[in-house]
Amino acid sequence: MAAMETTLLVAAACVAALALGWFGWRLLQGRREARRRALQDQLTGLMNDRAFAERAVDVMDETRDVSGEMVVVMYDIDGLGAISERFGREFGDFVVRLFADKAKAEIRGDDLLFRLGDDEFCSILPSTSEHDARAIAERIRAAFSEKKLRARKKQNVRPTVSVGLASSAAIGFSIDRLKAGAEAALAEAKRAGRDRISVYEGDAANDHRSAA
Repeated sequence: MAAMETTLLVAAACVAALALGWFGWRLLQGRREARRRALQDQLTGLMNDRAFAERAVDVMDETRDVSGEMVVVMYDIDGLGAISERFGREFGDFVVRLFADKAKAEIRGDDLLFRLGDDEFCSILPSTSEHDARAIAERIRAAFSEKKLRARKKQNVRPTVSVGLASSAAIGFSIDRLKAGAEAALAEAKRAGRDRISVYEGDAANDHRSAA
């Protein structure tokens, strides 16, 4: 009888241990999923601004360690607020998802792509020259604006995007300076007429080069 009681106690302990293990695994999975969601933009599935803050410095350090060049590219969908106001939020969201899809199709495996705001995106291109980064950005710009979209009331809209980029070759390895440089170049692209790329060249008298 004592042996049977011992067996039952051992069996109960095993079941309890398995249950605790299962609940622990579920808890860990839940925490991982919550973290993934916290770092993801829900509309596009891209990484968000919080993920940028966590990942950007690590990528910069890794690139610097292999003596590579890094480029930060900022994208801003031209007139997204006006598009959403005129044709509705759902159509505006469609335009945002369209840009995300076009950008994801053009960036490479090691590149990082983030949505930082409603109409603002950023990509980090490690081990990439300014020339190659500009070619990638141009493919994204052209793919996004290549054809008109049919909005409501049978009206056509051709969305465009302005782009600014900054390279570590011009600024150095500082993620804050690279992002600020790319934002300054983006502002120049907006001033120059939108739907174009501008490159930040540092603190020289002529800081930007723009091209449609």
